Amino acid sequence: MRKENILYLLLKSLYQENISTVKNMCMDGVIWNVEGELLYGLDLIILRQIISRFKSSNKRLKVTVTDMVTRQYQATTVICGTYKMLYGGIADEFWKEMTCTVVMENNMVVFAQYNTVNEMSSDVHKIITPQHEVELVADKDIIYAESYKGHIIWHLICGKKLESLDTLENVEKNILSNQFLRIHRCYVVNKMYVKSMQRCIVKLTNGEELPVPYKKYVAVRKQIFG
Repeated sequence: MRKENILYLLLKSLYQENISTVKNMCMDGVIWNVEGELLYGLDLIILRQIISRFKSSNKRLKVTVTDMVTRQYQATTVICGTYKMLYGGIADEFWKEMTCTVVMENNMVVFAQYNTVNEMSSDVHKIITPQHEVELVADKDIIYAESYKGHIIWHLICGKKLESLDTLENVEKNILSNQFLRIHRCYVVNKMYVKSMQRCIVKLTNGEELPVPYKKYVAVRKQIFG
C-alpha cells in the first residue's frame, strides 16, 4: 500500500469502527491527538472515544483528498494531509475539512493527529519534533528558523526553541509565508522582527545578531527595508 493511503485507511477504519484494522496499523503505545485532546494506546474504550469524534448520526461518510505531503526520515515517515468529509443525510449534508498527520516507524503508526481546518488559521504551521510531538505555531510567533546538523531550530518570540526534522529549503518554499526571508544558508528570518542592519549583520528585536553574506547584503537590506 502507498503510504499516502495510510491516512485515508486509518480515518476510514476509525469511522467504520473497524477496530481490528486500526490495531493492525498502529503500535500498542500509539499517541492520538484529536482536536487537542491526547489519548494513548489501543484500548477499546480509547478507540471508541476517538471513533465518536468522526461519527455522524446516520453513519454516512464521503471523503476527498485536497492535499497530501509525505516525508521520509530514515525509518520514520511523516504523512500530512487535508480531507474534506461529507457528513449528514441527503437533506442536511455538510462538508467538514480536517487536517491529518500520521507519524510511522517501521510501517506502524506511532502518532496520529486530527484537527478541523476551521480551527486553524492559514498562518499556523505544524512543527513535528523528533519526539513526534506536534506543535502549532503562527507566523507572528516565529522570529527565525535555523538549520543545524540536518534539523531546523525554530526560535520563538516567547524565548522557546523547537526542533524539527526538516530542511531550510522546504521550510522556506513550502511552509513559511513571504513574511520570511532567507538571509543566509542557515537562516530564514521573520522580517517584522528585524530591528536594523549593518554590514553583514542583521540585528533582531530580541537582541540576537545573524550573519548575512557580503554578496547578499544589499539585496537582503532592500527586501527588508525597501
